[in-house]
Amino acid sequence: MTAVGTRPAVAEPRISAAGFFAGGCARCAVREQARRVTVPPLFLLPWDDEGSDRRRALDLLDASGSQEKALRADLGGRAGAPWFEVDDAARFFARHLR
Repeated sequence: MTAVGTRPAVAEPRISAAGFFAGGCARCAVREQARRVTVPPLFLLPWDDEGSDRRRALDLLDASGSQEKALRADLGGRAGAPWFEVDDAARFFARHLR
């Protein structure tokens, strides 16, 4: 979803914060787009996902052009973020969507 979401986060001026699933692809093209993301991003990273490269996900976070960034790493794999992350994401977006 990060590969799809970075483009609108850059191009759409009405977007004031973005959430990304950082466990997937973090190709060079996506990192280049991430440099242009200036809205605050929230990255969710499945720490134990054998299909994800933690270093590439952290590189994507570092590449983000925003001054404020958030990363939530949770144990487990691709099955999805734990339910308690919904509350944290809601607080993140409440701060930025006012």
